[in-house]
Amino acid sequence: NLEDYREKQGDDNLSDSDISKIKTKHDKYLTDMDELFSQVDEKRKKREIPDYLCGKISFELMREPCITPSGITYDRKDIEEHLQ
Repeated sequence: NLEDYREKQGDDNLSDSDISKIKTKHDKYLTDMDELFSQVDEKRKKREIPDYLCGKISFELMREPCITPSGITYDRKDIEEHLQ
């Protein structure tokens, strides 16, 4: 905080304008950080995966979809695990 800064600097002669500048800069940094975190939160929101992209066995996003002769799409990993 400001008192700690003064002690470290050994300068008790900070003017009111210096203090005001420091507080203004601090407030701007906080505002910028809040803005940055809110943008990141929006990107992290959970998204719905459409049914046609979900595997029929694992119900997860298909990474390597394969279409069977009957026309059903499965994830290759699920088919390989089933056949082992």
